[in-house]
Amino acid sequence: MRLLRPETLLCLPLAAGAAFDPVKDVAITVSGGILAISLPAGAHLKAARFNVVLRGPGNLKVGPLPKPSGTDEAGDSIWRGAVAVPITGEGLEESSRLEVTYQPCTEGPEGRCYLSLKRVLKPSAADLRTTGVATAGPSHS
Repeated sequence: MRLLRPETLLCLPLAAGAAFDPVKDVAITVSGGILAISLPAGAHLKAARFNVVLRGPGNLKVGPLPKPSGTDEAGDSIWRGAVAVPITGEGLEESSRLEVTYQPCTEGPEGRCYLSLKRVLKPSAADLRTTGVATAGPSHS
């Protein structure tokens, strides 16, 4: 049995075959108290499968998600383009990790959803100190 290291990115496709890669095509960055998730055109993020957890020492508060771009066929809130979520942290140490889980979906009649786990390694305390207003990026039709 092969064990996965904490830094490993995991991707579990929920439907077979697609050119969209939820690990490579979804960008996650932390800067100035903002966690930004950027999605390519033709994809959206589902609210029900979005979470940020601090692993290691310190405290973390995640601000409210911005107003969604719309809803999917099941009525779940979704975002297109980019989502910027304010976060604050106290007592963070070098061993701290931000773990972000998300479920991006491709759009259209043959749309597919992917449950993914991505780790943002060692965000500095300065990156998490300030907060801002959560914003949503441009909507892609």
